[in-house]
Parts: sequence; C-alpha cells; structure tokens
Amino acid sequence: YNLQSKNILGNIQREWFGISLPLERENISDRIALIIIIIFISISLVLYYFYLSNKTLFRELEERMEELNISRNELQITFDSLTHLMAVVDQDFIILNTNAAMCRYLERSKGDIVGRYFTRFMELRPFLAQDMHAKFKKVFEDDQILQQEISYKGKVFEMNIFPIKDYKEKISKILIMIKDVTQIRMNERELLQKNKMAAIGQLAA
Repeated sequence: YNLQSKNILGNIQREWFGISLPLERENISDRIALIIIIIFISISLVLYYFYLSNKTLFRELEERMEELNISRNELQITFDSLTHLMAVVDQDFIILNTNAAMCRYLERSKGDIVGRYFTRFMELRPFLAQDMHAKFKKVFEDDQILQQEISYKGKVFEMNIFPIKDYKEKISKILIMIKDVTQIRMNERELLQKNKMAAIGQLAA
C-alpha cells in the first residue's frame, strides 16, 4: 500500500519495463480506436461495393428493358403489317392482342377489342360455332395446330390456331389467324371445271 501511495510501483515499472500503467492504458485506447476505424472503413467499402454492383445491375436491367420494348414494338409492327385477321386469346377466350387487319374487319379500335371475349363480336362468332370451342380447348391441352375452313356470308375463311408457350413451356394462350380464301377457292373451282370440260372434250374427240 505504501509503495502504491508513493508512486514507487510506477517508478519500478518505468525502470524495469520502460512503460507505466497510464501509458499502457493509453496504448489500449489507441488500439481500440484503430480497430473501430478499420471496422468502419471496411463496412464503408463493403457498402460502396454493393452500391456500385446495384448501380451496374440497375443499368443493365434498364438496357434489357429498353431492348425488350424495342423488340416488342418491332414484333407489333410486323403483326400489324399482315393482312390476315389475327388475335391472341387466353384459355377463357379473352382477346389479349390483335392486329390492324382485325381492327379494320371489326371496324373498332384496338382498345375496344383487347380485353373482351372473342365471341363478344358478332362478326367473330361464326368462327367459334358448332364444335370449335372443344377444338380450341384441344389446342391448349394437346399442343396441336388446328386448321379449319369456315363459310360465312358467301365468303370462305381459312382459320389456323397456333399454341403459344410461356417461359415454363406451358401453353397459356393461342394465336388465331383467319384468312379470306374466297377468291382462291373460286379460282380452284373454275380451274377444276375447266379441267373437267377439257377432259370431256378429249373423250368426245
């Protein structure tokens, strides 16, 4: 007790070890401060790395979205340039997309067509007449292309149904493509009639 009260213990430490207790405490405080600084810098670097990574990822995502929009626009332009009546419908026969030719045929804007049932339009009902509902369902179930010829108001239409798969390879919608083949069928009948007449003429000769 007397040694400590006279600071003799501190003098002995300085003589033998070259340090004193206050100096040792000071060094410990410096080390703790240094460790805290290192931890803070490390956390800052990690956060900055994540910031840069997310910024790069966000930029790449924006680029991919822009490319996707461009591709979608190009596809829609191609879709609209075709003269066939075309519509994409889901399993409930709700129209998801259509082309300009279909809009002209129905004399409606695209906004008035998309989102409505295929049979909502009188002009399209003949294409779902008789057993066509069951055949449409079969396209969804069996992944088969369907082709059907339909006569309506003195015209002949050729209808093709194509299944459309999503990224899970599941058929979620179908493409209905309708083509007016009236003139083609008339030409075929005329040609057939001419061939018959020619054959009859050869037999008569």
